[in-house]
Amino acid sequence: MKKMILKSLVLSIVLLTVMVPFSYQQEMEKTSGLILTDDDWFTNSYRKLFFDFHTQRTAVDVAKGFDASRWADELVKNNVQAVSIHSSCEYGWRFYRKGKYGFIHPQLPPGTDLIGDITKACHERGIKVIAYFNVLISEPFVEHRPEWLARDREGNIMGTRISLLSPYFEEMLLPQLEEFVQNYDVDAIFFDFLRVRESFDDFTRAKFKKATGKELPLNSNDPAYEAYVRWMLDEFARMREQAIEAIHRGNDKVLVSMNWAYTYRQPEIPPDDIGFLTLDIYPNDQVFDASYVSKYWNTLEKPFNIMNSAFLRWWGDWGVKPAESLMQECAAIMANGSTTWIGYQYDVYHAVEPALMEVYRETFDFVKEREQYVSGAKPVPYIAVLNSLHGNFTHGPTLNADDTKLRALFKMLLESGFHFNIFNEKGLLENLDKFKLVILPDQRYIEPELASALREYVRNGGSVIATGLTGTQDSTYKPTGKFVLDDVFGIRLEEKEYPHSHSYMTITDGNLKQDVLDMPQQAFGDVVYVTPEGAQTLAELWDLYLRGDGKYLLSSSPPGKPTGHPAVTIHEFGKGKAAYIAQDIFTAYTQRIQWNLKNVLRNLINMSIPEKLIETDAPGMVEVVLNQKGKDLHVNLVNHYREKSLGEAISITENVIPVHNIQVKVKVERKPKSVMLVPEKKKLDWKMEDGYVVFTVPELHIYSIAVIEQ
Repeated sequence: MKKMILKSLVLSIVLLTVMVPFSYQQEMEKTSGLILTDDDWFTNSYRKLFFDFHTQRTAVDVAKGFDASRWADELVKNNVQAVSIHSSCEYGWRFYRKGKYGFIHPQLPPGTDLIGDITKACHERGIKVIAYFNVLISEPFVEHRPEWLARDREGNIMGTRISLLSPYFEEMLLPQLEEFVQNYDVDAIFFDFLRVRESFDDFTRAKFKKATGKELPLNSNDPAYEAYVRWMLDEFARMREQAIEAIHRGNDKVLVSMNWAYTYRQPEIPPDDIGFLTLDIYPNDQVFDASYVSKYWNTLEKPFNIMNSAFLRWWGDWGVKPAESLMQECAAIMANGSTTWIGYQYDVYHAVEPALMEVYRETFDFVKEREQYVSGAKPVPYIAVLNSLHGNFTHGPTLNADDTKLRALFKMLLESGFHFNIFNEKGLLENLDKFKLVILPDQRYIEPELASALREYVRNGGSVIATGLTGTQDSTYKPTGKFVLDDVFGIRLEEKEYPHSHSYMTITDGNLKQDVLDMPQQAFGDVVYVTPEGAQTLAELWDLYLRGDGKYLLSSSPPGKPTGHPAVTIHEFGKGKAAYIAQDIFTAYTQRIQWNLKNVLRNLINMSIPEKLIETDAPGMVEVVLNQKGKDLHVNLVNHYREKSLGEAISITENVIPVHNIQVKVKVERKPKSVMLVPEKKKLDWKMEDGYVVFTVPELHIYSIAVIEQ
């Protein structure tokens, strides 16, 4: 009897999610958001859901009681435009019937074809489907293909992880992909883990030896490690191209995306045939990371989406965030040019709680109100930050470039109220003359073409700020002993090295000192000795106090004396300005949140750009993004207010505290017709002052846009 009651209860839970009778056509007609068309469906799909369905061999009652039509009705009810379908899970099982490649989950009910059933039901209701393929792990390979499993440095099998450099990729995955898109009419395929993953199996060793003549290095100290990094990056780029080609041989209309490819960590130029960029951002602060990634991807000329998640932690968790927190994350995503894709997971019955869907419905109501204003909007050029395509080599060869300094710079700029974007060399070169300022954060190799372009850019009136060893390496990433732009910055690189873990900045210029404590500023991180050759010193570089035994006074030391070298300089070159910071202020900010250095950078930017494009008096928790849509300017204001977390809990906000009376000044070419706050549809009073339209936003809750109609 207990088993019968439990069975009935389980079935009731599944049906609660899907058995609500209604006309999906009537629900679709109620939607006032953007309508998807086959040609541009992805660029306008702001309401997408992703659901994991990683299901081990030992799971029971898999997809029991699932009804695809009822599930699709539920998606329509909750304003969903596109949804994922789990084709191949993290444990190596597929959930579809057609085709000879791959392993069908042994517990999938007879006759059930999740991919075919969901695709058909969703397409009947105008919902797009994105098929998920995980290529990391395979339980079936333990029995059927153990030689294809990954191995560690000692040669031990790494559980059920697949070696992507084994024959698996060409003999199984590529034909499986081609076969899959021939059998199923999906709209897109989303790969997980088709990016650089190390394995030290015999297949990988043999391929590396054949390509380079070298033995596979086991650590970064091996002389062959740089060749290994270059080979691995090239191999995985080639494999991603082959996967796309296989899919397009089967169906050339299917969009293809690779999770976490083309990011800061592996900065490559996306190929033409990639359909869209995507990644599931880490859970710690998804508002921050959504904006951080989007600032870069918005410049790569590819559609993209940022996947936030509804978990209280991350994948594998079963808690749900409040809708207010999801709205904040979606706000940062949308303001910066991305579409949204919220992640969660099905239970073993391929069902989700109705309460979760209600949170999604509330969140998507918020998204739908704003999507018409962000669709097609582009960031207005103002401040450009370079994130080099050479990042895997300039600070020592690594499979994943270290973006710690870039994250610190991002935070400093965001909290200082600046509108900016992040570019690679290609994007910067193509758009250089549009920017007021270019920031080069310790970008050690500057390509000759870019160096020449930057020189002319400053000569013609542009401004540049560089830090550290920017432009001191050749094309093999070896030090040259000089700055490639030494004439522009008016400084000379000295060969001696600073011996301590921290140093001090003593500001001598009044403009640089604004809102900075009047004392030497401690800075942890590397220091570069330079000598001015025409540049003006704005701050002096000081060393630190040492005891008689040559050690620090405590864990660190107070200021010592001037080194005779500058910490900050500025140089007029032609019609423009070039500023330089000798200390690693980004490491200092990361390690100690040295807020004074954030204000130093803000002041240096203000000194470098005398005529601002946009200014606000909003507090640092408000992100400012200036976009253009048609002739109109859109001032996007996103409230990053966060509530404190405890212990290892991630940052989740239950109640966003509004910000009131934000004054905004935007440079315009002509007097606007109106200024409207949307989606509130509130007309704002405005005035013109010296070429700027000036207005006040009375209240910012989570995300509002001031539309300046031209």
